[in-house]
Amino acid sequence: MGKFLGLCFILLTACSPMPDTKQETSHEDSPQATEYSDLKGSSLTIIMPLENKAVADYMQYYVRSELMQRYGITLKISGGQPTSILRLLQSGQGGKPGKTIDLFWLNDETLLQFIAADVLEGPFLNDLTNTPLLKQPFPNSYRQEALKGMLMPWGLEQFTFYYNAAKVKDFPSNPEALKTYIKAHPGRFSFPISSLGYDFLETLLINLSSSANIDLTGSFSAEKYQQGSQLLQAYITEIRPFLWKKGAEFPTETQLHTLFLAGELDFSMGAFPGFLDFQIKKERFPKTAKIGTWENGSLQKAHYIAIAKQVGHKKAAVAFCNFLISPEAQLQKANPMHWGEETILTIDKLTSQQQGDFQQYQPQTSNKPLPALAPEYRLRLMQDLKLWIR
Repeated sequence: MGKFLGLCFILLTACSPMPDTKQETSHEDSPQATEYSDLKGSSLTIIMPLENKAVADYMQYYVRSELMQRYGITLKISGGQPTSILRLLQSGQGGKPGKTIDLFWLNDETLLQFIAADVLEGPFLNDLTNTPLLKQPFPNSYRQEALKGMLMPWGLEQFTFYYNAAKVKDFPSNPEALKTYIKAHPGRFSFPISSLGYDFLETLLINLSSSANIDLTGSFSAEKYQQGSQLLQAYITEIRPFLWKKGAEFPTETQLHTLFLAGELDFSMGAFPGFLDFQIKKERFPKTAKIGTWENGSLQKAHYIAIAKQVGHKKAAVAFCNFLISPEAQLQKANPMHWGEETILTIDKLTSQQQGDFQQYQPQTSNKPLPALAPEYRLRLMQDLKLWIR
């Protein structure tokens, strides 16, 4: 098993604190510290994608440190592909309780698969004292599928365009305007074939379908998908020759950002508006980068934390989840210098002081949120894209 972990996971072990993440406070007298006072010496391992450095740093330097200080919990953060992990769990090779995997960070491409595979512990959401603070409907459903307390919403993502205002004088605020720009500026636009790229395509699908009076809300409709996907396929086919490398290749998310910084692309993409300030400060985006919004909005969805059925210390896992959705942890995550993601908490349910703290991190510009479509739309879109760009 040790050899397996060494090959499949990248364990992060540094423990120096993230600069300027918090004020010096005592956690000994807090209600959560009292409730979870018997967790000292426990250990947890979470599996999550680590490609986004802001996410990795937040977990490594803030969450790890806080869990140790508050509860005495040692957190190991491992990078791995969720689909590979799921196959191992289903085959019985996922390890014994407390030895390998305790928690997962799940999103579109994996969430429903994990639920169906019966590898999750729960329900546990009602065990969290911070659950009443969560925004609706995210605790109860995902893409209209009931979650039954098996997962905890951790944050909100919204598809966001970033553009270089020094080169793009008028941001193309709808699909037709973007198509016109792409064709007039060959090689200056692209998108990744990844979760972020699929968010872009789902946003396109919703906007194009809406313009043609095709309503994709509600349960999956094969007829409506065929109508909408024909519009999307025609759109992709028309712009492909004008994409970066004439559409023969598609960049990774990291490459997309790098090409944007280097000036080879006029646009980049992200999952949250606050990411822009972080990238500019870290000199990973040009200083002239701005957020672009579409008139009819862009895709919004939640991502989730799940507890593995073989969890070694469930109470420690519950304490970990409860901390992630605490106002303190969510505030740090909302800070664009750390992560910049929109909070999953209902602001009106917080204290006046907490509301003021969150207000300072509200992005000045953001897209109107478009609810995520039923799961089958996303799955069919992912399958069809492979045929459209082969």
